[in-house]
Amino acid sequence: AQDRFASDYRVFRWLCRVALPGWESILMELQKQLMTEFDYTNEANSLSVARANIARSPYSRRVKVPEPVKELCTRNVLVMEMLEGRKLADSVEDRLADVLGGDVKLAREVLRAKQRNLFLGEANAPNEDVKGGHGEKPSFFYQMQGTLDLDQCIRQRNILRR
Repeated sequence: AQDRFASDYRVFRWLCRVALPGWESILMELQKQLMTEFDYTNEANSLSVARANIARSPYSRRVKVPEPVKELCTRNVLVMEMLEGRKLADSVEDRLADVLGGDVKLAREVLRAKQRNLFLGEANAPNEDVKGGHGEKPSFFYQMQGTLDLDQCIRQRNILRR
């Protein structure tokens, strides 16, 4: 998969050089970032960091992050413990519905609009700063709800465009 991606991305960069001159350095940086997604040992390390951060947070009793089984993780395989319980997204949706007087449909619409704004921004263009940099508060409900890696942002953005 990594070799196929690298080959396809080279073609993509060539096409962009023709259609979007001046974007070469941006595309090279993006390629470097995307190539890290092919190594699940990096993902296992990130998962361990996220788990440790949540364990030290006030949410440690309510939010659980699975522990990677590092001795089974390889560049191509990520193994982690299975957690029982509700998904965080479902809990957020239910809590918002409660705040909105039990209106689940409205809660879903509000969350979808916030997600769209978070990932695409007001101008319907990708939002590169989901954490709300430059000293500003994050845009998602004005407080951090978690962290997202680039892979999750891209998948979510593609879902929202359908």
